[in-house]
Amino acid sequence: MVEEEKAEDAVDEELDVTTIAGVGAVTKQKLNEAGIFTILDLATSGPAEIADATDWDITKSVEVNNKARKRLVELGRLEPDFVSATDLLTRRRN
Repeated sequence: MVEEEKAEDAVDEELDVTTIAGVGAVTKQKLNEAGIFTILDLATSGPAEIADATDWDITKSVEVNNKARKRLVELGRLEPDFVSATDLLTRRRN
């Protein structure tokens, strides 16, 4: 529990999950309990993981996941042509 609090305190304000439309304080708490503290965590989490943490349907989870990715691109922290780790591994193998 103490590690989670430290991680939450260390989150840069611009990367806070509440900067994404549709994510408020209650949802932030649910996401934090699932280990999702930043929009980077949100963007790299699967929609099913987000849905399980928040009790949202999968459609809303996909939408929020995409909003997080778009926000990271706007902040210059993610390339516009985001490639998942699985896709990258496949490319490296080939």
